[in-house]
Amino acid sequence: MKRGFLLAMALVLVPLPALAQSAPGADPDLQQKMRQKRIIVQPRPSPEAVQRDADRAVDELSAERRLDDTLRDVDPSSSRRPDLSEPAHGGIQTRELNKALRR
Repeated sequence: MKRGFLLAMALVLVPLPALAQSAPGADPDLQQKMRQKRIIVQPRPSPEAVQRDADRAVDELSAERRLDDTLRDVDPSSSRRPDLSEPAHGGIQTRELNKALRR
């Protein structure tokens, strides 16, 4: 009898925490508002602002390109690697051919 009573009490008490968790709150609208994410929409920029930004970006790119061209014109040899020059290639090829012919 005692075992039956304990089993009945266990069956009655176990669902209580589950029911307490699933019980709706006092204000379901508040829960829904908490779940919704607020979407922020920025105002559309004016066409003049867009044009100014585009012109500024073009000016910056052209200034950078002019600087690169100027630096390249001042010292053209600095952009080339010395090991890729024609005399280096010719010397390497000659050396390797001589090694191959000696064998």
